[in-house]
Amino acid sequence: MLTLLIAASLVLSPVALAGSKGGHKGGHKGCDTDALLEDYLALFNERQADWTTVLHPDYAVESPYGAYDLAGWQALTTGAWTAMPDVQWATERVVVDGDRIALEYSFTGTFQNDFMGYVAKGQAVVGRGMEMHELDLQECRITRTWNYSDAFGFFAQLQ
Repeated sequence: MLTLLIAASLVLSPVALAGSKGGHKGGHKGCDTDALLEDYLALFNERQADWTTVLHPDYAVESPYGAYDLAGWQALTTGAWTAMPDVQWATERVVVDGDRIALEYSFTGTFQNDFMGYVAKGQAVVGRGMEMHELDLQECRITRTWNYSDAFGFFAQLQ
């Protein structure tokens, strides 16, 4: 989760399934969507920038922070982790329907290093958002993400 953003969805999307308030049951013709989502969300909280295990090589994400390909997403998430090294994501709800996964997420962290033109002041930040993921069920990887996060609320906390 979670352009965490992970910028915020990312930025901040994003988010360990343990403690999730919503549930999902996955699996579709060889694609274990539960495992895929667990791996995707673990990358956020473990701050692993190698997204190739869960994202398709032609991956694209659209978010309030911009549109990115796989390389751009890796750079954005790495920047967000540097800015908020203690950031943690949690899922609130997850819905799986065929080749789509929708999730609602929240995140908390401390803005410790400059990011996207904002000067860090050590302030605590919180955020919320939703993501819709489109899957390639044959390769069991995410091909596209639409991220809807509260970018205004996130950036207001950085002022």
